[in-house]
Amino acid sequence: MELPVNVFKQALRRGETQIGLWVGLADAYVAELLASVGFDCLVIDAEHSPNDPRSVLPQLQAMAAYPVHAMCVRCWGLWS
Repeated sequence: MELPVNVFKQALRRGETQIGLWVGLADAYVAELLASVGFDCLVIDAEHSPNDPRSVLPQLQAMAAYPVHAMCVRCWGLWS
């Protein structure tokens, strides 16, 4: 079984500009809408917004159907 290619990381290595957006509304519908717009990446902000593990998972699931790279930033120790 071959691992999937991370085209986002490859584009960064080639020096290509990647356009992304921070997602802080803690809503899977919004995350899906933003994933369908055409951004290269979406960053779920769990440090400065009301996101927690219960809201991050549905957002990641909503983004999974689209060719966008999802990332998550969290406050250290917040979820422990």
